[in-house]
Amino acid sequence: MSLSILFFAFLAIALPILALAGVAGATASRPWRAAALGLAATGLAAGYIAGAELMGRPKPVRLELIEAGSEEARLIASHYMEGKAIWLWLLLPGEEAPRAYALPWSREVAQALRRAEAEAEENGTGVRMRRPFQSERDDSAPMFHAPPRPPMPEKSTG
Repeated sequence: MSLSILFFAFLAIALPILALAGVAGATASRPWRAAALGLAATGLAAGYIAGAELMGRPKPVRLELIEAGSEEARLIASHYMEGKAIWLWLLLPGEEAPRAYALPWSREVAQALRRAEAEAEENGTGVRMRRPFQSERDDSAPMFHAPPRPPMPEKSTG
C-alpha cells in the first residue's frame, strides 16, 4: 500500500470526525465541548495507529480493490499453515515493493503452489500468479505457474 493511499484513507476518517467534533463543540455546553474534542482526538489517534499497524499485515485477496484488475503478479515468497491460510508476498506490475496477501486455506491451491515452486526451481525462473484477485477461476489455466527457462542467446560465429 503506497503512503498516498494510506494518507487519503486516513483523511476519509479524519474529516468526518473533525466535522462532528466541530458541530458538537459549537452547539454544546463547555463540558460537552471538551468531551467532543477528547473523543475526536482519541478517534484520530486510533485511526492513525490502526492504519500504521495494518500496513504490516497481509491483506485478504478478496479485499484488494485498487489492483483488482491485475492479470498477473510475480511471487516473491510464500508461507502456509494447513487449515489456516496461504500467505503470499506478491510483486504487482509497475510496483517497486512487494505486498503481502492472504488466501483462504485450500489443499489444492497449496499443492498447485508447491508444484509451481518446484518447477520454477528446476527452470531457474520465478513463480507467477495469474489473476491474483479474481474470485472466479478459469480451470484451464493454473493459478500458479513457472515460466519456461528463456532460450540461450545464439552464438555468434565470427
